[in-house]
Amino acid sequence: FNLLRDRTRAEADRANKERELKLQSAEKLINELNESINRLKSQLQDTEKQLLKVTQNEQKLKQEYEQTREQLAEIQRSETTLKSDLADTQRKHNQSCTDIWRCFSDDDYNEDQHDIIEQIQQLRQQLEQSRNEIDNQRNTQSSSNEQFKVSFGKLIDIF
Repeated sequence: FNLLRDRTRAEADRANKERELKLQSAEKLINELNESINRLKSQLQDTEKQLLKVTQNEQKLKQEYEQTREQLAEIQRSETTLKSDLADTQRKHNQSCTDIWRCFSDDDYNEDQHDIIEQIQQLRQQLEQSRNEIDNQRNTQSSSNEQFKVSFGKLIDIF
């Protein structure tokens, strides 16, 4: 009878130890899972912050893109105006040259001829100024195009 009782106790102790080991193993696993969940939550928060930054950068790049497009359109309008002004100035210059040749055909000099020469000089200055403005506009347009390319490249890199 004692032997049966000892055997029953031994089996009960062994079963209790197995349950305790299983409980400890389960608690350890739960703790590891909780730590993993906390890490994932932290990573999710970091990812959400990064996504917010990317979204803000995207909006900023879209604004820069629109501004650059507007600047490009303005530059193109300015270039068209400058080309038209240049063509008008060249026509006036050519007409003035023609008038000068007519004036000097009889080798007489008068006040009108002097005024025409001054007008020619002014027109030449205007022509040179127009050419410089066109060059400046081209440089500005080129710079804006480069900025646009860089901004667009950044946008592509972000996506």
